[in-house]
Amino acid sequence: MGRRLALLIATYAYDDEGLRQLTAPGHDAEALSEVLSAPDIAGFEVKILINEPHDRVGAALGDFFRDCRHDDLALLYFTGHGLKDDEGRLHLATSDTRRNNLMFTSLSAEGIDRAMSACNSRQQVLILDCCYSGAFPAGRLAKGDDTDVHTLERFQGQGRGRTVLTASDATQYSFEGDQLHGSAPRSVFTGHLVQGLRDGSADLDDDGDITLDELYTYVHDKVVTEMPQQRPKKQENVEGRTVIARNVNWVLPVHLQQSLRSPFADDRLGGVRQLAHLYRIGNETVRARAEEQLRLLTDDDSREVSAAATSVVREDVEGLPTAGPGLADLDSLLEQATEERNEGALEQAEDHYWSALDLAIQHRARRKEGWAWDGLGSCRWRVDDPEMALRFFTRADRLADETGDAHLKAWSLYNFGVYRNGRGELAAAKDFLERALAVADTHRCPAAAGWSHHKMAELARSEEDAHQEREHYAAAARVALASHDDGLAGWSLYHVARCAERSGDFPQAGEQYARALEIGARIHNHWMVQKAEAGLARIADPN
Repeated sequence: MGRRLALLIATYAYDDEGLRQLTAPGHDAEALSEVLSAPDIAGFEVKILINEPHDRVGAALGDFFRDCRHDDLALLYFTGHGLKDDEGRLHLATSDTRRNNLMFTSLSAEGIDRAMSACNSRQQVLILDCCYSGAFPAGRLAKGDDTDVHTLERFQGQGRGRTVLTASDATQYSFEGDQLHGSAPRSVFTGHLVQGLRDGSADLDDDGDITLDELYTYVHDKVVTEMPQQRPKKQENVEGRTVIARNVNWVLPVHLQQSLRSPFADDRLGGVRQLAHLYRIGNETVRARAEEQLRLLTDDDSREVSAAATSVVREDVEGLPTAGPGLADLDSLLEQATEERNEGALEQAEDHYWSALDLAIQHRARRKEGWAWDGLGSCRWRVDDPEMALRFFTRADRLADETGDAHLKAWSLYNFGVYRNGRGELAAAKDFLERALAVADTHRCPAAAGWSHHKMAELARSEEDAHQEREHYAAAARVALASHDDGLAGWSLYHVARCAERSGDFPQAGEQYARALEIGARIHNHWMVQKAEAGLARIADPN
């Protein structure tokens, strides 16, 4: 088993007078060192360098990457200031860095990238919590200078196994000679990184392990919420998942505890299925707790619950063979669950989605696993459990990226947009929905495109942009009619009519209300019929 090695480099104090003018980065490296080295959390062998000159830091970097073995997990963290030279190349500042001599007094991104590429480790993590600027002598401009640093492009390296996380990618201050413009704002990135590891809140799927994907998603959301102008980014070239830490505060999820305590046998039966899933995906802590609960349920008062728990204990815990569904049953399970969800039978839908998820994991059907997570997230959203829904949607999104499933990716982005809108974060919601539209249009996902337009129209209305509201509803209607999605078409046409009515265009409103009424009657949607009839009545007698 490989080692877990971490080198943490933090520079808070600088000899260069210009760099000394800047707001110093927060002293979070020590806290990160503490949490990474904790045996029960991450178990890294940590070396930390604080306010060291470039020659000592460079030597430590060389030794660190040279001594790594193939199966080691190597983590390099840097906090401080990044500087672009007049050729646009990136350098990381150390205590003795001089802006007029970056080549020989700083760490070049190119040099770090080459050291990582030559390293034997096939699991490499680079975390940059930097503030960036240009470092140009008076009267000179950087070639191709822009507001972005393009950090990720500078650490693409060779081969597989590397993940890069960066707190920001924009230049936040600049120099004109020795005159400083702007400032290096307080970074919240490492603070949330530490918090997510320390208290386990970055374990988004409750399996007891914190992967790099989960950690990045957790920190990204926290940072953007606290400082919307700061946008963390991630780049990876890995197969499978990289576990960075354990969730030391793991407990049974609240919804599962409620199911197990329920007086209703159906709820406890659902709890058995969730425990079985946790046993299959969890680490040893999770598996031990799941087994404990499953063995207690083998004596449940309900014969059905007792039999189900006994079957799971025999098959999964004790490894005794039992008959069970095969891969051929997976599609029918997903279809049944989706039909139940759409009809509002959410408890039955969740049970079948969990069954489908377990079957997909058992047979390594990664795309189907992603759709099962998406379905579970949708069920949780509909019962007003948005935080758990987000965890499930996040898992679906990662599987969409892993498998290249564009349809699932479009829906994941849509779901993130709806979640953000529910939290009142309109700018972030619009960003996700625009990305969902781009993916849906490119890969011909009409349902995701139509509903994204529909939700964008709602955002436009909240911003009192009547033109954009009407345009998006009209676009949703066009997509829905072309794809024969009667429900979406009817509601979109109804809202187009509402927009026309509010603008005083009563002939157009009447035409669209009539079309919505016809669709509602055809699909037996009484609510749509009622709303369309009310609209027609209003424009017939506006007084």
